[in-house]
Amino acid sequence: MSLPVFYCAPIPPPGQCTQLDAVESKHVTGSRRLQSQDRISIIDGAGVIAEAVIRAIKSRGHEVSVEILTRARQPLSYPRMHLAAAMPKGERQRILLDMGTQLGMASFTPLLCARSIVKPSTKTRGRWRRTCLEACKQSRQPYLPEIHDPKTPEEFADNMRPNHVGSFVAHPAGKPITAIDVPAHEVALLIGPEGGFTAQEIATLRSLGALPISLGIHVLRVETAAVVGLSYLKISRDSDGQSNRK
Repeated sequence: MSLPVFYCAPIPPPGQCTQLDAVESKHVTGSRRLQSQDRISIIDGAGVIAEAVIRAIKSRGHEVSVEILTRARQPLSYPRMHLAAAMPKGERQRILLDMGTQLGMASFTPLLCARSIVKPSTKTRGRWRRTCLEACKQSRQPYLPEIHDPKTPEEFADNMRPNHVGSFVAHPAGKPITAIDVPAHEVALLIGPEGGFTAQEIATLRSLGALPISLGIHVLRVETAAVVGLSYLKISRDSDGQSNRK
């Protein structure tokens, strides 16, 4: 059975000890009910994953010290996927970020669209980061997605251009996603609100190099569209990598 995963940054070299923060310590002793000498895995959110052993539990479980046994950096997976989406309501925000993180998105940008219903604020970033972190721990994903400030679709697409990122925008009249060539290194996916992007937004995104793509014949919720799009982008490149290695 795989070792339970916890978060700590930075992770020291093997042989050294470190203390988990209060939240992670309580997770160790609370829901996980681990004890001294139990082994765990630790990620730092920047690609490092380590195996550690619990050496001390203090302050009624709020202070857990561990000794690092092994430490290694996991290579980045490609393409680096940057998701920009209009935020759905309530619990669906958590689902969007949780699933996007499990699929390996490198960054997330909330979009401020003409038809957006939810207007995100920077105050929610801490809660979103925690959602992404929990998804990293569950899926053993050592890279924590970067969460950016809200942007308009135009601002986001314009920021992608200098970095030569291939940008795709979900739109029912676009090219089928199964017919696109997925960039090997950097790719961005834009998902609009429930009412979709306006004609003006699509025209502007096109002028900035974003290609409209269709995710199928059905109207999808924001979080569903994100999962469909990211899944295809990931699997198509994974499949290319497998075929190239044969």
